[in-house]
Amino acid sequence: MKKCFHIFFQSKSHKSSNNVTENLPSPAEMRSLVQHGLILSDYIHLIRDNERTWICPDPCESRTIFLKKGSVVISKDGLYYIHAQATFKGPIPSLKTSVILFINNTTLTVKRLLSEATLFGPGTISLSRLYRLKSGDNILLEIN
Repeated sequence: MKKCFHIFFQSKSHKSSNNVTENLPSPAEMRSLVQHGLILSDYIHLIRDNERTWICPDPCESRTIFLKKGSVVISKDGLYYIHAQATFKGPIPSLKTSVILFINNTTLTVKRLLSEATLFGPGTISLSRLYRLKSGDNILLEIN
């Protein structure tokens, strides 16, 4: 099973005339834009190893997003584009697999569901959304 988790910090608005965020670039396009200093100012790319631990394969030099104890900690208020993807191959112990995104911050004692995507059988499942997050928010991703 392959797993990846991207969080992008959006420093400049990408809005239509009716003030609704739309037409965000794909994760590959966003990484390219980040490299050229456009639209996004910061991002983190994580993969999950065989021990089910999130690791940063690239140098984690993010200024606003940090990996800490299996969750992503937000250090600056703003818009964040979150993309998570998992590919399930071969026999799957359960027919139902899911990618679940949670938030927990200093004022919450329990984690709160942000989004969930479900797949029945082998294949690729992904979850992508834009969120307004605050400093101190912790983002957790579970893949079942």
